[in-house]
Amino acid sequence: MAIIGEIKPTRIIDPVQLLRSLADEIEAGDLGEVTTVAIATFGDAGLEVTGGGSDSSPPTIAMVFHAAANKMSNALIEFGG
Repeated sequence: MAIIGEIKPTRIIDPVQLLRSLADEIEAGDLGEVTTVAIATFGDAGLEVTGGGSDSSPPTIAMVFHAAANKMSNALIEFGG
């Protein structure tokens, strides 16, 4: 599985608006075919993790989070955070 795209800083601070914007991008096809979505939320209720899509088994969601963490770490190393 290839990881495509780049990490872009968001201009959307509100979590609800961020998710709506992401849904709009997926529906518009701006992100290509999305087969897996992994979401982590953190707040008063603690850390919650969920996933969806045609390929959203727990191992796939874990792999997506791991790949995302690596991608973010590499960006920090490369660009000095």
